[in-house]
Amino acid sequence: RVIRPMQIPSIMNRDLARWLGYLVAEGSVDNKHVRFTNHDRDVVSDYLRLCNRLFGLAPKQYNHDYHLNSYIIGEWVSQFRIGDNSYSKRVPPQILCGTSEEQAEFLKAYFEGDGCFTVRKTYSKISAASVSAILLEQIQIMLLNFGVVARVYSRQHSTYKNVTFYEMNIVGCFVDVFMREIGFITKTKPYRLPQKPHRDILPFQVQRLL
Repeated sequence: RVIRPMQIPSIMNRDLARWLGYLVAEGSVDNKHVRFTNHDRDVVSDYLRLCNRLFGLAPKQYNHDYHLNSYIIGEWVSQFRIGDNSYSKRVPPQILCGTSEEQAEFLKAYFEGDGCFTVRKTYSKISAASVSAILLEQIQIMLLNFGVVARVYSRQHSTYKNVTFYEMNIVGCFVDVFMREIGFITKTKPYRLPQKPHRDILPFQVQRLL
């Protein structure tokens, strides 16, 4: 068997941006492990492909968890400052300063992991939720770069009353703009325009969450 040496990306590119989007959505990092959790076959296949292209490694599988067990990669990922837990999750500064193509790949993977696409006969909505207000605010601003207006609401958790989470909604004509400019990775989130157009909303001043 031929063993490929581990490699570390030296520059930001679209593959790395997408991989980071997956990690912010459904991953965690410490100094020895990079973990990713998902049960969608197409998403997992794409994540494994990215790990092979970026690092020359295949993550170890534990049920629906996929681990890159490497001190070197764990330390390397720390430069992106994605956060130690759900409350501290952030968009990497390298993505915020990246190209529109890199930002689109990040958003595509993030919404594939944490997003939800609701389709009704007369209504379509793309949403995402997080306990990190700053993360959704950063994503809200990134979406504006693509002409997508999103609104963020704070809500109390139905089970854990002392937990506040934040929900982002994209509705109206901005669903169509999102699909055209960013889109999803898999076909498990089917898209079709509602039979009757939803009343468009006007752009609003970006709401400060903190």
